[in-house]
Amino acid sequence: MSESVSATQALPWGIGSLRRVHLRSQVQKYKQSYLKAVLRQDVTWYDTCHPEELAASFSDAIVALQ
Repeated sequence: MSESVSATQALPWGIGSLRRVHLRSQVQKYKQSYLKAVLRQDVTWYDTCHPEELAASFSDAIVALQ
């Protein structure tokens, strides 16, 4: 009996791996965009908004995306 893996058995694993790599790349881009947006805000924005609350909601959104 042969223990080799056929292409039809390996294909789902390969597709799943590519999806995980793509998702990590997308999450990294979202994080970079978020940081750039927060750093671009005017100083008065920090008086009216709470960046730590935004970070928590952003983190929740990233978890939901994953």
